Amino acid sequence: MSDSSWNEPKYWMMGLYKGERVLASSWDFKKDKIQKNALESIDVETRARDNSSGYLFLQYTFNNNASCEEEIANAKKSSL
Repeated sequence: MSDSSWNEPKYWMMGLYKGERVLASSWDFKKDKIQKNALESIDVETRARDNSSGYLFLQYTFNNNASCEEEIANAKKSSL
């Protein structure tokens, strides 16, 4: 973020931890051959556990995601 006080390279992880830095990428496969596997997108982003350690968050989304989310929501409703 442009107004971040954590703007030096040595504070990169602190900026990430405080939500003042972002490093992420996304790939969409709308017209790609990979769609034959029902893969719709891949997202990767950096996340911080604290001011000195972090990890990568990786998410695969398939073309049946909406129906899966609906099924999960319905299961949560019926368990209450």
